[in-house]
Amino acid sequence: MDASNAPGWFGKLPVLGDFATRRLPQDFVAAWDAWLQRGMTYSQEHLGSAWLDAFLTAPVWRFVLGAHTLDNRPWAGVVLPSVDRVGRYFPLTVCAPIPDLSFSGPALHALEQWADTLEACARQGLDPLGRLEVFDMALAQCVTPALAGHVVAGGLGEAVLHNAAFVRLERTGARGLHDLAADAGDAMLSTMFAPYTLWWCRGLDGQAGGFACHGMPSAAVFSRMLQYVPGQV
Repeated sequence: MDASNAPGWFGKLPVLGDFATRRLPQDFVAAWDAWLQRGMTYSQEHLGSAWLDAFLTAPVWRFVLGAHTLDNRPWAGVVLPSVDRVGRYFPLTVCAPIPDLSFSGPALHALEQWADTLEACARQGLDPLGRLEVFDMALAQCVTPALAGHVVAGGLGEAVLHNAAFVRLERTGARGLHDLAADAGDAMLSTMFAPYTLWWCRGLDGQAGGFACHGMPSAAVFSRMLQYVPGQV
């Protein structure tokens, strides 16, 4: 296995007493952490006594960050609620740099399957009786998939034209990014959002939903992400 293709992680784990990170560059971690801290602070102030329940029941968000969002590379991964050994709450992020993303069906399916595996590994890391080495070794096997291919553009462009900062990705019966964004194109998203990010998750019924936006979501959007249910406005 090429370790350079293994995902890294950052955040809190129940088996650790503080923040930790592996296989992620310091500049990315600093920028990602700053975004999370802003969202956590805003959501705690905005949601008040409802915050803890919202955080603990938040969906597992999958994401794609276009190049030049946080650094000069595209990234993809998952972020989910977590807590450290002494009870301090903070998300766990598992991610990796990716090739320029194709919005062809095969590439989106490959990305979705990889995200499924990342999420399963990340959930293992939330076991307070688990071992850090086992979690990290399993994660290191989740090499980044090949995502190159023909880039297409389509109907999402019309939605973006009506709101160049944010667009919802909703489709009845959608089960993943391949259903939500197969009519998007990297060239279109880069042109309209520059840089763009994609965020999606699945509800308990399997329905997928999410959004695309310019840059990183604002702190207010982060707060809404905690209580988001696909298919519900």
